[in-house]
Amino acid sequence: MPKSRRSLIRSTSVVASFLGAVSNFALAAQLFVTWRSLTWEPESEWEGPGFSLNRDGARLICGLFSAYFAAAFAICVFGLAGIVKSIPSFVRIYRNYLIGDFAFFSLFAGLASSAAFDPASRSNVCEHISRHPDLLRDIIDLGLTLENCEQWFEHGLMSLLAVLVLLTLIRLHFIFALSRHYAHLMRS
Repeated sequence: MPKSRRSLIRSTSVVASFLGAVSNFALAAQLFVTWRSLTWEPESEWEGPGFSLNRDGARLICGLFSAYFAAAFAICVFGLAGIVKSIPSFVRIYRNYLIGDFAFFSLFAGLASSAAFDPASRSNVCEHISRHPDLLRDIIDLGLTLENCEQWFEHGLMSLLAVLVLLTLIRLHFIFALSRHYAHLMRS
């Protein structure tokens, strides 16, 4: 592989690792702040069609996601150090983490898209919006009304699905580039 291509792969890996570290840190910090700010009455619950979430459940979810993004931040910093200092074991650990995270992300995207295409979920969302006139007044400026709610929901889902596919392809490309960089480190 030519030297210019190797340096391009390395610099791309450095930039992607840095962006991953920054975004994971921001998400972990925001979720930690949210986790700390959940101070409701002990018996309060959020209720929805088919589920109920109490204060402890919401705190658990925020805490778990905060821990996940904090660990992802640490791994990205670990990988960044491995790429910059050319330490193959660090790069291997980072690459293996990215492969596992990619599998989790792809599974989540698949489950979310299959649940979103359920016609009952579209009508449930629109019905839920109709029960909150304050929310409806805020979003009516965007052109969303009760009559076109399901159509807007479907367009939003298609946009979200397009973004998820694009992110999946970008992450897959990054995994291949990082694997090439790792293979180069192992040979040299």
